[in-house]
Amino acid sequence: MAHGGGEPEVRLGGEAPAEESRDIVAMLKVLSIEQAQRANEQARRADEQAQKMARKMDNCTLEFRDMVQHGLSNVKEEAREFTVGMCDQIKKELREEVEELRHVLEQQVTKPETGIGTGLGCGDGLTCPQLEGKHDHMVSPVPVSVGDCEGSLWCPDNPRRKPAEFDGGVSWEAYQAQFDMLANAQGWDEKERVLQLVACLRGTAVEVLSHLTPRQRMLYQCVLEAMQRKFGQHQQAEVYHARLKNRMRGLGESLPHLAQDLEALVRRAYPVAPEEMVTVLAHDYFVDALQDQQLQIYMMQAQPSDVQMALAKALEFESFLRATGMRMTTVGPQPEVRALWTKAPRDEAAAGKDMSQRISGCLLGMW
Repeated sequence: MAHGGGEPEVRLGGEAPAEESRDIVAMLKVLSIEQAQRANEQARRADEQAQKMARKMDNCTLEFRDMVQHGLSNVKEEAREFTVGMCDQIKKELREEVEELRHVLEQQVTKPETGIGTGLGCGDGLTCPQLEGKHDHMVSPVPVSVGDCEGSLWCPDNPRRKPAEFDGGVSWEAYQAQFDMLANAQGWDEKERVLQLVACLRGTAVEVLSHLTPRQRMLYQCVLEAMQRKFGQHQQAEVYHARLKNRMRGLGESLPHLAQDLEALVRRAYPVAPEEMVTVLAHDYFVDALQDQQLQIYMMQAQPSDVQMALAKALEFESFLRATGMRMTTVGPQPEVRALWTKAPRDEAAAGKDMSQRISGCLLGMW
């Protein structure tokens, strides 16, 4: 009995651990299933969150694109208004300066030389009829004799105008054209011409006379030939060509001054070039001298036909950079810019799209 009673107890003790193991396995399966479900739920939520973020990014991208396009339109309009305003202001200042200069010249031309008045013995009460009512600043008519008025070149009907001085700072051809026009208008003979020309020479220009004989100094044609050899553009074409090749935009130099100086250098470096060639050369040298990579790239994309249009485009782009607070990228001389210009795309739509992308990239980098 004792032996038979102990055997069932051993079977019961072995069945209990097996049942507990099955329970543990079942519990682990349940936990694994629940964990997998939670992981799937988390993955689903993460996917939904990613989709929401993607949609939000798309909406932000569209809004940003619209904002950039609107900003570019505003900047372009402001740049155009600024350019027009600056041009109007410059024109107004030039008109005022020209008017002031004209007033000064009129005063100098109509101002009588020393000795006119009672000191000339003109106390006979006769007046020059050409002076009556011409000058409001005169309190009373200037008394002169009829003979003095007839024989003098000063009378208002035949005013005596003095040529400008020449020191080599301006083009000799331009000065000679001005001098000849003035001489022809006043009827100067060869002797008067040479005296007036010699009296107007200053600085290095007057040194030319030291290379002439006394007889040559009295001959107008000899003096002209000597001045042409010294200051003529044909004699200094290589000098101007070297200056043109090394001409770059200076620190703080305005774009209009740069364009004007380059155009003058081109005309002096290529004195016999046709106007079409001067236009092309002035435009190319202007782009090369900008000293700013962003501005040069924009000029190549804009494809202006001449230096004046290039100047307008450059002023517009600089105004855009100042309005957006972007810094200009100054670079060294770019000898390859003219070669890049010839390789620039000719499709206006593609060029405009590429430039818009570049500006948008600049704005993205700034924001």
